[in-house]
Amino acid sequence: MLANIYHTDSGKDFMQREDASAAIVNFCNFSFSSVNPKVVFTAAILLINHILCFKLDKSLLNELFEKALVTISEKLADKKLVDPEAISGLLLCECRIVYKNKHAVEFVKNKLEPQFRKNHQNLKTRSSAQAVKEAVNDVLLMIFDD
Repeated sequence: MLANIYHTDSGKDFMQREDASAAIVNFCNFSFSSVNPKVVFTAAILLINHILCFKLDKSLLNELFEKALVTISEKLADKKLVDPEAISGLLLCECRIVYKNKHAVEFVKNKLEPQFRKNHQNLKTRSSAQAVKEAVNDVLLMIFDD
């Protein structure tokens, strides 16, 4: 239902409001903690679409993006999360958050780096899906220089 909001001009306009935008990011962040992998995947795709459609200065959402990056990294560390679609959705969401977002990249480097790297390397090791391994590499290459 929430993804359909982008199909109308009034819905698109509504989502440009800072309060509505913050509510979507908070909703997605909360949904990342779900035990249902389809909910996690859908929340990741919703957040990706929202970031793509958000026309205002994305720096308005940086604090919320920080929380999302922490939540996603923690979720990726959860060994019970094995659904490749949900994992790929979360990794793509991380890519979308850090893309052209110096603040988010610096946040990960300065505040999350050891745990972020560990969670992603462990995910890469435990996953048998080649797409997941490649997506982990993509995320790490977008953020870190090595």
